[in-house]
Amino acid sequence: MTGTNSSFESMRDALTPQDPRTIGPYRLLGVLGGGGMGRVYLGQSRSGLLVAVKTVRADMVEEPGFRERFAREAAAARQVSGVYTASLVDADAAAEMPWLAIAYVPAPSLSWLARRAGPLPVEAVLWLAAGIAEALESIHRVGLIHRDLKPSNVLVTRENPKVIDFGLVRSSVGSAQLTQAVIGTPHYMSPEQALDTASVTPATDVYSLGATLLYAATGRTAYSGDTPVNVLAQLLSRPPDLSGIPAELTDLLRRCMQRDPARRPTPNRLLEEIDSRWQQAPTGFGARHWLPPTVYDLVDAYERGHRPDSRDRSSGPAGSGGRSVSSGGQPADPGGQPPVLGGKPSTAGEKPPVVQTGAGQARAGQSEADQARGRRPPADAPVDADDRDSTTLTRTPPGLPAPPVRPGPPPTPREPVFDPPGRRSTPLSPTPPLPWEPLPPDDRTGRAGTGAGTGQEHAGRTDREYTGRTERADWEQTGDRPAPAPARPHRRSLLRAGGAIAVAAAAGAGTWGAVRLLGSSDDGDGPRPWVFTTGGEVYSSPAVEAGVVYIGSNDHYLYAIDAVTGRERWRYAAGEAITSSPAVAGGTVYVGCNDTYLHAVDAATGKARWRFPTGAAMHSSPTVVDGVIYIGCRDHNLYAVNALTGRERWHFTAGDWFNSSPTVIGGGVYVGCRDRNIYALDAVTGRKRWQRTTGSTVDSSPTVSGGMLWIGADDHSVYALKTTDGTPTWQFTADNGVVSTPTLVDKVLYVGSDDGNLYALDADTGRARWRFHTDNGIRSSPTVSGELVYVGSRDRYVYAVDIVTGEQQWRFATRAPVDDSSPVVADGLLYIGSLDHNVYALDAATGVGL
Repeated sequence: MTGTNSSFESMRDALTPQDPRTIGPYRLLGVLGGGGMGRVYLGQSRSGLLVAVKTVRADMVEEPGFRERFAREAAAARQVSGVYTASLVDADAAAEMPWLAIAYVPAPSLSWLARRAGPLPVEAVLWLAAGIAEALESIHRVGLIHRDLKPSNVLVTRENPKVIDFGLVRSSVGSAQLTQAVIGTPHYMSPEQALDTASVTPATDVYSLGATLLYAATGRTAYSGDTPVNVLAQLLSRPPDLSGIPAELTDLLRRCMQRDPARRPTPNRLLEEIDSRWQQAPTGFGARHWLPPTVYDLVDAYERGHRPDSRDRSSGPAGSGGRSVSSGGQPADPGGQPPVLGGKPSTAGEKPPVVQTGAGQARAGQSEADQARGRRPPADAPVDADDRDSTTLTRTPPGLPAPPVRPGPPPTPREPVFDPPGRRSTPLSPTPPLPWEPLPPDDRTGRAGTGAGTGQEHAGRTDREYTGRTERADWEQTGDRPAPAPARPHRRSLLRAGGAIAVAAAAGAGTWGAVRLLGSSDDGDGPRPWVFTTGGEVYSSPAVEAGVVYIGSNDHYLYAIDAVTGRERWRYAAGEAITSSPAVAGGTVYVGCNDTYLHAVDAATGKARWRFPTGAAMHSSPTVVDGVIYIGCRDHNLYAVNALTGRERWHFTAGDWFNSSPTVIGGGVYVGCRDRNIYALDAVTGRKRWQRTTGSTVDSSPTVSGGMLWIGADDHSVYALKTTDGTPTWQFTADNGVVSTPTLVDKVLYVGSDDGNLYALDADTGRARWRFHTDNGIRSSPTVSGELVYVGSRDRYVYAVDIVTGEQQWRFATRAPVDDSSPVVADGLLYIGSLDHNVYALDAATGVGL
């Protein structure tokens, strides 16, 4: 195929005879750079997805326990949300030359942007702070620490900032087992990191966040110095220079850059404090609404100029010239200061090892390989000043073995764990939710004046970049129109809560477990909108059965809420966050949990009936058909479990974990997997019938009807396959990952995408009938009721859209993104969860809610 983007072609070097032509499933198109970890290539998947493929030096592979650490940390990095980070797409620790693949995001770094635009205004800095804090929160939750957060490791896209180089740096658990090295950039490094890398905690990244925001607000660093050693000396002996910072930012930066790590706020706390600013958002939350117009134009022009056509497959190696550098290769200024090795400046001919193996993002700049050849970067390449003094102070670690990797589940069937009769799980101490503040009426819901989704508001604006994960458990379906609303499919949630629940909110926070009901009495006719507050983020989707809403929360509880009044009927305490969505059958509620158990709970009393142990967390949601529960797990297995006894019938092992939730119909089990495959299994035996390989991970869940299967994938595609053998009939390509689950009604497929669009596709041909645009990614899965399709978006709104015209009928604003939670409509009310800790019941016809 010809016609590749010429400006993109100039961003890479040709492959040498010594370079491989393929790594894993990726065809190599050129060399992006090289760094402390190894060589970095531009790769392309079979579907055209562009990635930066980073390899590992041979001497690193020979370190005792390296492959185990690489595999463990790659698995952790894959759990990090891709909305505010550059996602780790793939990795192979067992390869002769271990490698990892990182999503390509064509966006300028904050360092590049600040040098061209100058200091940013307060609102822009707060926008950056919120995005970076959310990225750090996601990184820390999976046990990783960044350790080199700085302006050149923040990409500013048209949608939001993205943190790169965040993974495979150092695990925060079992640090004694890892290489002990002081790694980072002195201008943005915390004092404790300069003294002893092994002692750092996630608070070190908060210090670096403060230093990064200081640079964005002032255009300078907190410490000045001619050499990295001089900067380190000031860091250890003087407070940071906070002069000239706008008054609105002074307190924020001062607390982030406290010398005592314990006195710094957590990323989650920062998000809570910045939260009130979002309520003043003019129309949305993307860069257009928060950056000055001239700065946004720089971002827009950069992305347009560096965005390749990912479908183009060049027939030969790339040409030479300036090019982008993946995060493994640190851009450097030929005139910059030499790095420090062992605390002393290196000599002119030395190249100190850079122990930086983060999941990062290809970006324009100059690599170490360029320096060696004496080549200057192209005029438009951002040479990041804060990379000039990137420092590695290496100490040889003792020869310690890697910590043991938790084994997978045994091949023999598992036995359920029964609780004593009448016993409930040990209750947990509640965590107060975010404060709830009603928005102005026009912002809560409305039919006119918003312009959202009509296409007029976004005329001329290109689609944005998103990545994310979502899935649901589907249900047996015999026709084109779905089952009645109470039996709506259940969706799982993205792993966002491997660690802490949200910290206490500011004074005046709502009461945890409280309900607010529209109206002043219980005497009115019919259901009324209400909001129920839990103690944590709600990624789970509701299941509505017999007048009760069942839903999980990150506060470790499964709730039963009266569907009419919004009052709590009972709560069941699990051992960890519940991001899986419940399924109800035969008077029992089934739900997966991060505590590695599949729980069966009495629907009437909330008492545990049994627990089935697996080998890892479950974010897939259960499907119950003919007395058997089917659910995927992060231990790479899909389980079939007897619904009555909790005993395993069979399990199927794939090449990676299952976030997708299975659909069971006609004796077949259909499910997607993060090993890039779509599987069809025998429902009775678990034997594989067929598999179809896609271009990326498959976190969407399938919809099956009339001998056809529809499913999304992270390669930006929606696939239509025959259920008999997996033969594809069509493939639709969106502008980013499709992890929302398709909904089929009257031969029209409704599906969201991380490009921010809700699509209506012809189920037979894949042709787009219309697209409805929101201001952030759609991971929620659509629900159709009557003439409306409902969906939640990470722009914090719940939308109702006309199924024929694609025009917005109403929208309702929650106080935080609606992530994986998907709406259910029953008896005139729409039920959905939000990351603001709330479960909402809205009037499905008008969008009225609290």
